[in-house]
Amino acid sequence: GNYPGTGIPGMSEAVPAIVAEPIDISPEGSEPNSLTKEILIAPAPDADRCPERDATVNVHYHGMLTDGTVFDSSVERGTPFSFEIGAGRVIRGWDVGVATMAIGEKSRFTIAPHLAYGSAGSPPKIPGDATLVFEVELLDFTEIDHFYPDSAVERLAGATERKTAGNALFSAGRFAKAAAKYEKATQLVDSIWDTTDEVKGEARALRATCFSNWSVCLAKLGQAAQAADTARQGIDGSCPPGQDPWR
Repeated sequence: GNYPGTGIPGMSEAVPAIVAEPIDISPEGSEPNSLTKEILIAPAPDADRCPERDATVNVHYHGMLTDGTVFDSSVERGTPFSFEIGAGRVIRGWDVGVATMAIGEKSRFTIAPHLAYGSAGSPPKIPGDATLVFEVELLDFTEIDHFYPDSAVERLAGATERKTAGNALFSAGRFAKAAAKYEKATQLVDSIWDTTDEVKGEARALRATCFSNWSVCLAKLGQAAQAADTARQGIDGSCPPGQDPWR
């Protein structure tokens, strides 16, 4: 199948008629209609909305010139593209545009040159002063957790909170987000030192649980090698006998 009007193979089977007219989402300081958005597939009403920063987003996309020539496509490669939003790791039009999306949404963005590759372009596929069109599907995102308190007790409490949040996400089938919670919990407990034996013991048990749960999430996501490596990292921590690691 092809995208309507583009001749692009890929995700077209799921693409209905456009449900919204183009809207101007140009950032402050830009000319009107420097960045426009058309919603191709609307997200569910309760879908999580993408943050403007402090998150790693996972997308599929087709990138085109205005004549329909495809210059890049994660769909054709078969691998989603991930980037930290709001960090200047991608063109400005992407940072602004993707931040307006929600999980499950698919939208078309038309991006003026100054919000893309400018007068230099990106040879050989993108000429200078090119307006670009991207059809983007937001698959998921994971918030970047900057929590690092000073005390061992606070770190242990923070790790416990993230394990509990990870358990809820796991139960809801949101394995990528659960994995991120468990990973952060392991980072917190691994940074606990110079404290009481009681806190160290709790941290050791929590560490083993979180590494185990993180490994299961990775396995659920089809990342078998990373799951096995993560499980091995947790071997030097152990749960007390009889403890249910999902409690």
